[in-house]
Amino acid sequence: MRSSYQHLKRLGWLSSYARQALLSRYLLRQTPVIYSEYLKDLNRADRAISLLSIFRLAISLGNDREFGKRYLDAPYSPHGRPGSFKIRTRKSEYAALEINGWQNSEDIHWTLGFPTRGFSNHEIPSVSLNTFWHEIQEIAQGITLFKKAEADLRVRKLYSTPLWKNAKYNNGTKLLVLALKKLSEETNSAFDFWADWYESILNGIEPNWELWNAIAAIDEEHWENGPEAVAEAIKEIQANLLAKRAALAEEMVFDQNQRTFKTIPIEIDTPDLFRVSLERSEFAYSLAISGNGLNATCYEAKILGHTFKTCRDDPQTVEMNFMQVAGSLKRQVECHEYPESPEINGLADTLFQAALDIRATHPAVKEARDKRAQTALHEATPEQKEALADALPVLKAISDDKLAEEFELDFGQVLNSSAVPVPNTAPKLPGADATHRIGNRVAKMSLLTKSSNIAKALDGSGGYKALTISLTLHTLVGIILRLLGG
Repeated sequence: MRSSYQHLKRLGWLSSYARQALLSRYLLRQTPVIYSEYLKDLNRADRAISLLSIFRLAISLGNDREFGKRYLDAPYSPHGRPGSFKIRTRKSEYAALEINGWQNSEDIHWTLGFPTRGFSNHEIPSVSLNTFWHEIQEIAQGITLFKKAEADLRVRKLYSTPLWKNAKYNNGTKLLVLALKKLSEETNSAFDFWADWYESILNGIEPNWELWNAIAAIDEEHWENGPEAVAEAIKEIQANLLAKRAALAEEMVFDQNQRTFKTIPIEIDTPDLFRVSLERSEFAYSLAISGNGLNATCYEAKILGHTFKTCRDDPQTVEMNFMQVAGSLKRQVECHEYPESPEINGLADTLFQAALDIRATHPAVKEARDKRAQTALHEATPEQKEALADALPVLKAISDDKLAEEFELDFGQVLNSSAVPVPNTAPKLPGADATHRIGNRVAKMSLLTKSSNIAKALDGSGGYKALTISLTLHTLVGIILRLLGG
């Protein structure tokens, strides 16, 4: 044990973040035991609040570096570890969650008060520091007390590794994962996020730290009101995060008379240059469409046709569509889907230059492009693609004609399916711009539907209930946030 203590001293046991991360991961490893031994026989309400308390503590310990200052009751000494510390995460008189540790013991002693009306304490088995041995080595290796920033990075990297190394899920873990999914079905999807979150921790999927931090900072009132209140707060956090990450220079509004969503572009500062860019691009398109393998049924032609017909006052959409088609044409020529002709190459070059000109004279479009460029796009899984395909009819039902057509075009590229004609040699990865645009728009729709007036107006639109629409939008927000690395 002495060597593990030395490692702790090197990384700085008084660094609350390193200590918190180790405790957080231990708590998550013990959650299946806690569930099977203490929680599974509780009534649904107490079981749900207990799990929420545990997950709140784990996500706060694992992310928030200020957590210790706010919740840890511990003496501070520059020469040693604290003699003891206590964490209390809920203020309710019948719901407490506490952890206690003692300096003179090789064990950390846990006490949890589960939020049952009778209020009973349950002790998790004591844990030796040997439990943390491999993780302590990973954090402390090559670190001195003067390299706290490096230590913090190493701590965060712990969460990019599976919770158990070289071990498959045990029966208790499988039971907990299934229980979380069933609990979500019983609580209006209140545990959807937590079920996915716990599985991502098990598998070592790198966290979205911005999302974690926002969840840890949710107002106490929401936590006190229970899982459904917290779930609604998380939905709003995810939608705001996606809208910001997939920025667009446009506004999303709801037309109460038509009961549909529509977009309003931000006006361009130099309309004359924008008009000239459109005219040049349209002329280049007219030359390329007359043969050369490019015809009106091609996916690129459909995008440009929609752009020239309905987007002449929308610089954001024009810039994205021009970049999308220019890139697609270049790729199709490289893989011989289209012949290498002056007309095809000229169209691609003209579209690319027009997009650059729009960015150069429209700061909002440039800012949106710069933000999107910072995001690495992941390929959608078959399950995600199926969910996206199922969502398209719902989105079209609640959108005006222009927006509905753009959703169909964008989903055609993201899904690489028969939703709209797509070349056989289309890129394996979905288009980044199409994915970003869908993400921004569904995020803004999701936020707008939190208005009871809009939700009421949408009820029955295209044969879809308001609840179905809300769940569809939230599902899309979650999927696209993950595709964008969140």
